[in-house]
Amino acid sequence: MASDICARSLTAPTLNLKYNEDMVKAEFTEMVASLTPAEQAMVQELVEYLRRPANAKSAFVTAAGDFIRQHPELLKRLAQ
Repeated sequence: MASDICARSLTAPTLNLKYNEDMVKAEFTEMVASLTPAEQAMVQELVEYLRRPANAKSAFVTAAGDFIRQHPELLKRLAQ
């Protein structure tokens, strides 16, 4: 009896989350399909960026970090 309650309480939210996930995917797909090819390419780039591991750095971030380390006095003067 108790195991039935636990099984139902775990299964219902899981099914509901799956349903919501599927709805969001369908709505997102429909929205992207309505974009121009150029806009779709930008969305694809954004999705690929978001899928990268958190520790993966872009060339811009690396260059900005190098600049900050190499020119701290210049940045201090610019900030004044």
